[in-house]
Amino acid sequence: MIKIYEDFLPQELAEELHDEIYKTPDNWWTYAYKYFDKKPVYMQHTLTGLNAKRKLDEAVERSFQEGNFSYKFKRSMKHVDTCKCYECKFNNYLNNEFVEWLKNNTFLENPYKYESFVSIYDRGDFLSSHTDEQRGIAFIFNLTKNWKPEYGGMLHISRDEGIEVVYPKFNSLVIMELGDGGLSHYVSEVSQYATHQRIAISGWFNES
Repeated sequence: MIKIYEDFLPQELAEELHDEIYKTPDNWWTYAYKYFDKKPVYMQHTLTGLNAKRKLDEAVERSFQEGNFSYKFKRSMKHVDTCKCYECKFNNYLNNEFVEWLKNNTFLENPYKYESFVSIYDRGDFLSSHTDEQRGIAFIFNLTKNWKPEYGGMLHISRDEGIEVVYPKFNSLVIMELGDGGLSHYVSEVSQYATHQRIAISGWFNES
């Protein structure tokens, strides 16, 4: 089951998150790669990472073409416990007010956060079809302004009746109730002609 809530966050908070993400220095982000049956590879924005990027891009392309779960996009990683950045402040919201909202609006009775992160889909980035089995509930806080469907970066959800396409409207919350078996979904590749990046805060909550 999928539910979409528009204008979910207070407008001021959504605007602040949007602005802070776009102002974040490039070396803050880690490039995440998944290909074949390998564990995800995380590359920092160092010369070593830049030199490895071409080979990783080629590996991801081959993996995708052979039908394996594959992806590449930028994301945030775990911060130090004393961090007080915008993402860590938002994590406090996720662990408190949002947990209460989940209790009242989803099947989770005692939700705990499995993971959350900022995702950045730039030109050429994508996430191929997968199910997220045993992940409980997936959430996506869409924070991109002025996105056009032709830019790509659209969430696609497989249903018995066909594919549902979800537009990443600014300040919308997408909730996917995955259950034990998961729900097949993917994010289409962002066009080389997109004028800016698709940004979101995403993650999962499970039953504790």
